Parts: sequence; structure tokens; C-alpha cells
Amino acid sequence: LKIQDQEFLLLLCLPVSAWLSLRETEFLEKSRDQMASSLRLYQSPLLRETWMRMFLRDLLLQPNELRQFAADASMSPVPGDPRQALLRLVGSGSIERFYPFPLVLPRPWQYRLTELMEQLTAIYEKWFPDLVQSRQHEHLDYSLELFIRYPTSHLIDQVVEHFPLLIHHHFDQLLNLIEKVPDERFLEKLLGYYRKGENSVRQLLCLLCLLHGKEDLMPSDEEVVFRQEIVPHVRIFCQECQSAYHYPIQKLYIDAELVEQRRLLQDQDLWMPEKLNCKNCNGKLEFRTDARFRATLFSEVLTAKMLKLTDEEAERMQAFQLLDFPRLNNRKCNPQTFLNHLDHLLEQSQITSVEKARLLLEAGKLYLSLEWLSKAKEALRRSLELQGDQPRTLYHLGELAYREHNLFDARLYFSQLLQVCTPEDFLLEDDNLYQLASHYLEILDRREYKRGSFKLIVNLQET
Repeated sequence: LKIQDQEFLLLLCLPVSAWLSLRETEFLEKSRDQMASSLRLYQSPLLRETWMRMFLRDLLLQPNELRQFAADASMSPVPGDPRQALLRLVGSGSIERFYPFPLVLPRPWQYRLTELMEQLTAIYEKWFPDLVQSRQHEHLDYSLELFIRYPTSHLIDQVVEHFPLLIHHHFDQLLNLIEKVPDERFLEKLLGYYRKGENSVRQLLCLLCLLHGKEDLMPSDEEVVFRQEIVPHVRIFCQECQSAYHYPIQKLYIDAELVEQRRLLQDQDLWMPEKLNCKNCNGKLEFRTDARFRATLFSEVLTAKMLKLTDEEAERMQAFQLLDFPRLNNRKCNPQTFLNHLDHLLEQSQITSVEKARLLLEAGKLYLSLEWLSKAKEALRRSLELQGDQPRTLYHLGELAYREHNLFDARLYFSQLLQVCTPEDFLLEDDNLYQLASHYLEILDRREYKRGSFKLIVNLQET
């Protein structure tokens, strides 16, 4: 819309806004007499948030007979928005244990209604054992957030009883609750869970020991406690023993194409070459992360690409590297999947020499990106012998020789590339290998010129 049209629409809306303000004032002054009309206004998309909070507070404090209006207005079994969920709370009908409060009322504390929070806490206190038994993790996250703000002795008893499940599946919320209510019974539970490297648990254990006079129970290992902001960690769940712990990330590779396309990451888009063993059962761990970790990682990588980081942030981000994932059967795949299938595919007699050359070229590019130069050289040379994609193979062989400071081989491979292709062959490609090879040859010429000048000066000085 043009600016003039927007101004005209705004002028048309002013009378409607004034009328709404007048009606809101009338309803709030006579809410008992005009409850049905107030509920109709409450369900209007033009409702103001301030009026909604005042009306809900009035509803929560009204006698039970007035709540029948709210019960009649919230008969839908699955609410469509937060207002329907709030009406269900103040209505006289019963609320089932799996009612989708986390979905339609994600942050109830934002309404600043004490009565609302107390009602929600009472509901989840009642159904908490059933939620644990049925493993309703979304509801359990929601209930722990409520318990942090409104803890009771009965709630703490239930949390202590179901501690093993909560510590492995709802780590952050449970630690926040223990910090808010440092009950002595949590001390023994945390000591049984603690493993080396769990810095958050260690700090909480020290706090509980000091509060309850149990300094002799403090963790005595003299490990180097790394700061979470310097050495990144990932929390991984073990399928064998059903436990979850934090593990340091030495190197984590991320699919560069997805980051460029601003697409959210999945587990198959991440690769950690280091093998991890469970801290509890010592079994091999499958690298699986939660959505929160991947979302945080994605935002951090984008921030590092667009902004200048501090020294500490840059040091931490060194553990995360963007990588061009290899292609298998013309589809991108995880490097670990590619490496697992590579030898088996190369040994098959059904695939042609062209397909083998393509596989070896992908393997050589992957090894080169990982700085595995000896493996990269072997794979690329085998691909060149099979007469595969010759220009790309020659380019990567030249790049590898340049990294190894083998300037003779680098010049040889780049010169051969210029002989077998033209700049027009790469017009539709992201990288023009012909231009890149020419650039490398110019660098080599300058280095040879400098070296020749240095030798000439040395010879003149000797004579």
C-alpha cells in the first residue's frame, strides 16, 4: 500500500478503536451484568491485551455461578488460541490430563495473573505421576517451569521420587528447580548422577554441600573445569542405559550448503569424527542432538559469519567448521555415511569405472577438506587414472600439491587443467576452476620471480 492509503485506512480505523475503548470500559464496570457480552468481546480478534488481563482477573475472582459463562464459551475440545485455554481454566468443567496447555498457552507467566499460575500448578501437580508414567515430555517441561515459580512440599516430593527420569530428559529445568529449592534429598541423587565433566552438576553439588554442612561429600577429583563458553559441549542421550550427559566438542562439521541456504539443521547435517563412549555404561554413543542445541548452533554459526567475534567467542567457534558434504548416488549425505559405504561400493563389480572415478573424486575432496592429505592424494590419483572428471581432479591435485609446497607438481596439474578445458565450461558453476587455476599459476610465477631475484642477489654478493 501507498503511504496515503495507509493513512486513509488509519483514519477509518480510529472510530472503531474509540468504540472498542468505550465498550471495554463499560464491560469492565459492569462485568457481572454483561458477562455474556464481555465473553463475546473477549473472543474478538480486536481484543486488547490489557483488557484481556483485567477481564481474566475479574473472572478468576468471581463466584462460581459466573464461571458457567466461561464454561459454555470453551466447549471446544482442542482450543485454537490462548484465550480458549484461559476460558477452560476459569470454566466449571473438568480438565483432562493431556490438555494441550504447552501448545496454546506456552508462557502463562506473561499474563502476570497469580490465580492463573496457581490453577495451572494445581492441575499439573495432580496429574504429574501420570505424565511421568506416560513420558509426556512436553508436559513435563511445562510443569517444571511452573514448579520453579510456585514450588510446594508435595511437588518437591514428587520430583525427588521421579528424579532419574527428570535428570536425564529435563536437565536444565530440574537444575533450575533444585537451585530454587535446594532440598537436602537432592544431594544424594545428584551424587549418584554426577560424572567427571558435568560442571553444572558439580557447582550445584558444592552449593548443596555448603548449605547442608556436608563439605566432605563435595566432588574430590581435581579435574580442570572448562568454561562452557570456551569449550563447547553437547548433551547426548544413550539409548542403551537411558542416560544423558555432556560431552566436549573437539571438532564438529556442519553442512555449509544448508547454512548458506538458511535452512535449519538436522542431525544428519552434523558430523563429529571423534567417537564418544557413554559416561555411564561406556557403550558407543550415536550422535543425536536435541532441537534446542541445533537451533543455538545455527544462530551462532550465522553470527560468526556476519559479525566480528571477541577473542573468547572466536576461540569457542573454532570447534565448529563448515564443510561441503560429499555426494553419494547424486545426493548429499553425512560424511560418516559416505566413508562407511565407500570401500564397499568401490569393491562392487557392477559399477562402472566412471562411477568409481566420481566416488574417488568425492572422497579426495572430503579428505582434502579434512586435511587428510595422504589419503586425498591417493584417492585423487586413482580417480585421474580412471579418466573421470578430469578438470576437477586436476584442480584438486594442484591445490593439494600447493598445500604441500610441491610447486613443481602444482604447476604441472594447473597447466594440464588449462589445456583440457576453457573458461566457458564453468559458466554455470559456483566456482570457475579455469580462473582459479590461472590465479594459482600467477601466484606461482610471482613466487618463482622472487626466488630467482633472491638467488641473483646472493650470487652477486658472493662475487
